[in-house]
Amino acid sequence: MIRKNKALISMTILGTLLLGLGVFVIVSLNQLMVAGQKSSFRNAFEQTDKVLVMSTILFLILLAAFLIASFCFLKLKRVRYEAKIRCEEQKKYFTAFDALTGLPNRKGIIEQFDGWVKTCARDSKSGGALFLDLDNLKTVNNTFGHDAGDQLIAESAARLKKFIGCEDIAGRTGSDEFAVLIHGANTEDELEFLARKLIRIFREPYLINGIVIQLSCSMGALLVRCREKERNIQFEDILGRGEFVLNEAKQTRRGSYVLFNEDHGNQIDRQFRLERALKLSIESDELLCYFQPQYDCNSERIVGFETLARWKNAEFGMIPPGQFIPMAEKSGFIKELGRHVIESTFAFAKSMEGRGLTVSFNASPMELLEANYINYLISRYRYYGLSPNSIAIEITESSLMESLEKITSKLQILKKQGIQIYLDDFGTGFSSLTYLKNLPIDAIKIDKSFIDEIVTKDVEKDIVLMIVGLARRLNMEVIAEGVETEEQLNCVTRAGCHLIQGYFISRPICQSEVLPLLCQPKKQPGGFFVSGTD
Repeated sequence: MIRKNKALISMTILGTLLLGLGVFVIVSLNQLMVAGQKSSFRNAFEQTDKVLVMSTILFLILLAAFLIASFCFLKLKRVRYEAKIRCEEQKKYFTAFDALTGLPNRKGIIEQFDGWVKTCARDSKSGGALFLDLDNLKTVNNTFGHDAGDQLIAESAARLKKFIGCEDIAGRTGSDEFAVLIHGANTEDELEFLARKLIRIFREPYLINGIVIQLSCSMGALLVRCREKERNIQFEDILGRGEFVLNEAKQTRRGSYVLFNEDHGNQIDRQFRLERALKLSIESDELLCYFQPQYDCNSERIVGFETLARWKNAEFGMIPPGQFIPMAEKSGFIKELGRHVIESTFAFAKSMEGRGLTVSFNASPMELLEANYINYLISRYRYYGLSPNSIAIEITESSLMESLEKITSKLQILKKQGIQIYLDDFGTGFSSLTYLKNLPIDAIKIDKSFIDEIVTKDVEKDIVLMIVGLARRLNMEVIAEGVETEEQLNCVTRAGCHLIQGYFISRPICQSEVLPLLCQPKKQPGGFFVSGTD
């Protein structure tokens, strides 16, 4: 664009100069001719001299215009160049720094990490890495608003800036997470001293919008050996170890710290090998789908199944879903795992066609937020040619809280296609009654935690009774999960819930066991059906 403007200006000025020169020549010749006709050489000379003066003045004006235009062009070019540089610097800044706190983000820390390691190695010192997570920030956001939460984060960052030295680095690695790299922490005692000091700093009250807020932070800490032979260490390795012990601190006692040790290293190594094995589990035929029956006490028959993923690894044995599902979400493997479960569910539902069964499967919050997840689901549903209400998708309240409006619209699309919607783990969320009436839900699944103590605690009986009554008012079915004893079954049915799922009915079974199970007598010693494995 600048080159085009430059060429246009140059051609304009050159044309103007040529025009002026042409005018000068023509006027001069004309005056000479007029002067000749008067037969007076002196008069002709005088006329020519006047034209020359006027043409010279015109030429000087045009030359001045040319010089001014050139100056303006060069000035404009410089202004544009400086604006471009500022824009590039601003983009570079925001890719490496957090806009809210002014601290380096994860990318910014990585860019500074090698320099920090070299400084520690130059001074023959180790470094300390502290990874912090603000406790209960979500509660602050829900209570006082996200603006208050942002101010808390900004104030926390300001406290970190005061805490660190000139050769230290503090950065924001997540929404409520920070990393601090300390130069010169050589022993675990020094590291513990810094950790305790920083925890005390974060326990000091915050004054946000005239409101005093008490906060704490959990912390994971480790020493970083910055010797010459160990300078090839990467920040991502340090971050992985720090987040591991940070999670341990959050799970054991919030507001405390955990130091990284050798046992943690072994656990991380095992975790790494597990994640690597998980990514190969489908092609290795280790990731299987089992099906747990859902029993109708009124009609005394199995009316549905829930698809449950099971992973049996050659090295680690049977891995619980509570362990490998979060691992799959964190590593991004949840998409492949989810697709595998969908294919198994739809193929199983097709094989059970004509039996009046509904086969359900679980969808994680990450899957529901995928842009093309619903389209994929519908395309596979149509591919198998499944009849309406033969498939149900199970979602949790936590997934709704991620993005209620978006997920609700997606559920409505599935509902129109004939896919049922089950709300899983009902009662464990925070806003069930608020949004329940606006969702296209067919059935509520009472969380196992309420069934576990329904026999011994009246409050659990009242909760189940309330859920059943609410579901009836909203024309929804209720499925009681985790029924393991006859006493629990009796309590649930007395509350008005006749759809049961749990070990007392049957454990999850593989597909080859389904037809024999459907042909079994309804009642067996110790439960309704004696089959399955978990």
